[in-house]
Amino acid sequence: MAGASLLILKKEVMARYEHVPIYKAAMDLTVYNEQVVRNFSRYHKYTLGSDLRQQSRELVTVSIRANSRSDQLPVLYDLRERLMVTGTGKRM
Repeated sequence: MAGASLLILKKEVMARYEHVPIYKAAMDLTVYNEQVVRNFSRYHKYTLGSDLRQQSRELVTVSIRANSRSDQLPVLYDLRERLMVTGTGKRM
């Protein structure tokens, strides 16, 4: 019985962030980066590509964390910093 209520709770939490614009943008960026990294040379795929994929996934995680907190501002500042780092890495 407890497992069923936990599953329902997880579904309710998931439904809350899937329609948030920042989550959608982070997920779109993650999918885009996966497609771009796929075309990298072997050397770059496992060095730069690995970092780019990891940073993209972290953006999705932080956007979910921001949506689930009542005090979202500190998490959104963290998200902004991560976006700046990810953007800087892409320019290199």
